[in-house]
Amino acid sequence: MGMGASPSFLVVLVIMHWGSYHTLPFPSRLYTINETLPILLKGHIFNCGTFFLLIFDQHLLTYYDLLEKMSKLNDQLVNITIELKKKNDQLSEALATIRKLANTDPLTGILNKRALNKILSREISFALRHKLPLSVVLFDLDHFKGINDKYGHEVGNRVLKKVANKVRKLIRAEDIFGRYGGEEFIILLPNTKIDDALKASERIRKEIAKIKIKGIKEHITASFGITQFLCTDSKKTLINRADQALYIAKRNGRNRCEILINNTTT
Repeated sequence: MGMGASPSFLVVLVIMHWGSYHTLPFPSRLYTINETLPILLKGHIFNCGTFFLLIFDQHLLTYYDLLEKMSKLNDQLVNITIELKKKNDQLSEALATIRKLANTDPLTGILNKRALNKILSREISFALRHKLPLSVVLFDLDHFKGINDKYGHEVGNRVLKKVANKVRKLIRAEDIFGRYGGEEFIILLPNTKIDDALKASERIRKEIAKIKIKGIKEHITASFGITQFLCTDSKKTLINRADQALYIAKRNGRNRCEILINNTTT
């Protein structure tokens, strides 16, 4: 309220008789609901014995003023809603990024061991429930430590990334591929029998042998251990059997594939 302005008051006289009340507005002009919608703020109640005297500071808004204020308030709510949606979208993207980082090998960009173990549990349950075959291929790069020692870890990292990119292009969309640790990789082949897993592994092995890395004279090769899920397997026994098959491939000369089922090579 500006200097010199006189306040407007609404006085309500309530007499303690059923249904009886009087309104005494200041200034003296009476306003109807069609002309104004009074917003009553700040009030005082005086107990006068047989009646109560209510005095409110009254600010009067025209109908169109109220519509304008409501329209502005609606615009503000719309803007807040848009901003909240934007923040929620940003939060969703951030959470997706965090999940991806938690499940991705930072060097090669493929799945890490943590993610692979979760997915393997899911694939085992699916294979059991639907009575479908599930093959597992474990492979690692031959003489990789020698490459690291001779050329350095930076060159070794280039080899790992090159192999990962090559294999990623060779597998099916439904296959699961990741880095299991160091120079060791794993491929899960859902709904794939052992013979087909062997064919896929041989194709990958031959393609890895074609890889050329600038500055490296040695050929890049890999050894493969292949097995198939049995109904008596746990995740641990399945991986261990693939690891045993890989060890046999190494022992038999490297750059080859070996199958192991029921602890018997084929």
